Amino acid sequence: RQAMAVDLYKKCGGDVALFQDASLLDAQTVQYAIRELMSRLPCPAVRILTPHECSAVCLFTDDGSDAEQLALLQSSLDQHSHTFAVLHSENPMHYTLLERKVSGGSSQLRYWDSLRDPSASAMEMAQCLVDKMQWGVQVPNPCNNRFQSDGWSCGLWCVQFLEEAVRKARNEPLHLAPVSLANIIGRVNRWITAVTEILPASAMEASAPSASDSAPIPIEDGPVPPTKNASSSTTKVVRATPSEPS
Repeated sequence: RQAMAVDLYKKCGGDVALFQDASLLDAQTVQYAIRELMSRLPCPAVRILTPHECSAVCLFTDDGSDAEQLALLQSSLDQHSHTFAVLHSENPMHYTLLERKVSGGSSQLRYWDSLRDPSASAMEMAQCLVDKMQWGVQVPNPCNNRFQSDGWSCGLWCVQFLEEAVRKARNEPLHLAPVSLANIIGRVNRWITAVTEILPASAMEASAPSASDSAPIPIEDGPVPPTKNASSSTTKVVRATPSEPS
């Protein structure tokens, strides 16, 4: 878990926003949430594509110039029976979740959208990812029956759906109550604080390269330069205006 935190700090830097009520979540904050979940609920059957990776795949061209990258990613995903894609679409900004489950030579898709009226642009992005990956199916209608009641919490709902689906992939009891948004906020904020403020500098210097540093997939999350000196790490809190979309 500490090695994953070190790797995440190196890639994203320490200047990351905490989860907070009524605040939109940027992709970097959601990336921290995904890595926190991966470290707490490891599952060899699961591979999670971050918003950055999903966007990169959707930008692959059709002229064959990205064929090698695509082949590497497909080979990597073939090692897992569950692939989750955390999608961040635009116009309006919105987070949704897509799962591909492979079993017995066949595959099945599930899709989550926390809006009661599903986002058309989010669905288009999900279908773009499916087409680029050459999965040969249509994205189904959302499978969730719980929805957000505000204009900002789609990122939190996406993380909630993801945790519940990962727990199911781990064969945890199906009667477990839904993971509360409050628990997600508290847990991820503690993780962000630990990574950005508590993690000793000596641990970062002494840490060995992580698996993702040597992975053959070149669309892993790229570094985001910190906006402050490493010796004065602080954590910012951002607030969204009520008029901002989900």
